Amino acid sequence: MGFLRFRRTNNRAVLGFLSPCLAMGIASVSVLWARSQDLPLSNWWPIVTLVPALLAGGTVLSITSIPRIDDLGDKDYAYAGLVLNLFLILLYLFGVIYALFFAAPSS
Repeated sequence: MGFLRFRRTNNRAVLGFLSPCLAMGIASVSVLWARSQDLPLSNWWPIVTLVPALLAGGTVLSITSIPRIDDLGDKDYAYAGLVLNLFLILLYLFGVIYALFFAAPSS
């Protein structure tokens, strides 16, 4: 009956995995709402503040959860969260660079 023991959850790994999903949701809702209301870029504060904060926090949580994999498990959540966060940070940075230097100003 040893296989029926419950292991503690590596909460940092799970939160590190869920934070990019929350960041993508906030970005999607912000873009769709701003487009439907014809708002300028200055009113898109969630994309400029919340999304990078969630991605940075998720990266930190994923990295700090890696040493705890042996004790708590959830290896898949830890590494998948780290890869997702790093990919979305790069995507965010490329989007910001594109918006600043290559996108035509709206008239």
